[in-house]
Amino acid sequence: MVSIMAYDWDIIKTEYIQGFVDKNGNLKLPTLKELSQRHACSYSRTKQKSASGNWIHQRKLFGEIREEKIHEKKLAVLVSEATQFASKSLKAATMGIDEGLERLEDKNLSTHDYMKISMAISNYQKIGLLALGEPTERVKNDNKHDMIGDPMNVLNDPEYITEKRKMMDDYYDKRRKK
Repeated sequence: MVSIMAYDWDIIKTEYIQGFVDKNGNLKLPTLKELSQRHACSYSRTKQKSASGNWIHQRKLFGEIREEKIHEKKLAVLVSEATQFASKSLKAATMGIDEGLERLEDKNLSTHDYMKISMAISNYQKIGLLALGEPTERVKNDNKHDMIGDPMNVLNDPEYITEKRKMMDDYYDKRRKK
């Protein structure tokens, strides 16, 4: 009498489609031949079961879903880290601006120091805007609409230069009156 072995085809199918963790802790995606050897069953019978159950297609779909889930988890980590970084940047920008504004209150501040502190505040503002996802520079194009562009273009805009000179003159006038 010939003994017929019963194989757990559900486990064999699952190991083919999803893979299994080997003794080193690595995910192993076995071939049908490797599965036949692992479960001591005939390769031809494993191949038949695979073909009739469409295991190859199921393995491909499972792999795509696994990769999508891995991508989603990596993306979630990156988004979390980016959010934390932006939050720290915004906090640093706020602290820098506050410190700069406090220093500008000094009535004995030299023009040179005033300009350096003003430039530092401007840089902190750019950091804050970037942390908020906002553009850091806006210039006017020929049609006089705001647009993002090369920050050096503002130096060629006479209206911009006149406006900034007036702001500086007003500031110095106020300081002289104090």
